[in-house]
Formats: sequence, C-alpha cells, structure tokens
Amino acid sequence: MNGPYSLVKSMMGAMSINNRQRQQVGIELRALRTQISTTDKTLAERLGYSVPTLNAILTMENGVDPYDVWRVRDFLVAVATEQGIDVPDFSILKDSGRSSAEVWFGQWDVPSAAGLSPHPS
Repeated sequence: MNGPYSLVKSMMGAMSINNRQRQQVGIELRALRTQISTTDKTLAERLGYSVPTLNAILTMENGVDPYDVWRVRDFLVAVATEQGIDVPDFSILKDSGRSSAEVWFGQWDVPSAAGLSPHPS
C-alpha cells in the first residue's frame, strides 16, 4: 500500500472521501465479496496480497491505498462476472469516476479472473 486514503494530492488538486463514504465503499466491496465462491486466500494470491491486506482493503481500514481499493474493486467485478454473478452499481467507486481516479492514483492492473469460475469447464 502506497499511502493514506483520506487525502491524496496531485497536480489536479486533491481527492478525498469522508468517513461515511469510506464505510459505504467497504459495505459494497464486502457485499460483492460474499457472493463470490472463491477463497480469500485464492483472491489474495491472485492479487499478490496477503489475506490480511485483502481484508484491510475490503473493510476500508485507515491507511489503505486508493489504488489498491480500485484494483480490488475491479478484480472482484471480474471474478463476479466470471462466476455469472450480477454486479451491482457502486455508489462511490463508480465507473464514471475511473478516469479521475487514474489521474490521481495511476493506472492499475487487474489480474485475470480466468479459472476462478465456480464450475470450471
């Protein structure tokens, strides 16, 4: 993790979310996570994280890097799609905010969700 979540400064200004928004992001990430039939260990390994790091991101603990939050969000979406799970709309980490997030935090890679289907072919 590269830095604090509450405020990130860039040449474009600053981006911050309040505690309520941070809680909402955690709720939405965990809600999607609970629908995915893959272990935390497998998800964390695919992301290159430890299970405690993955859990810190999912619960939006203080100090998690927004880069990692967006990366986990996108990976969970990819896994859910692979498993045929309907992905709900996110209220804070919206697709429409991606380009701004990439300016603030840099572009992130999303590991492949291939092979994480609950019923491999």
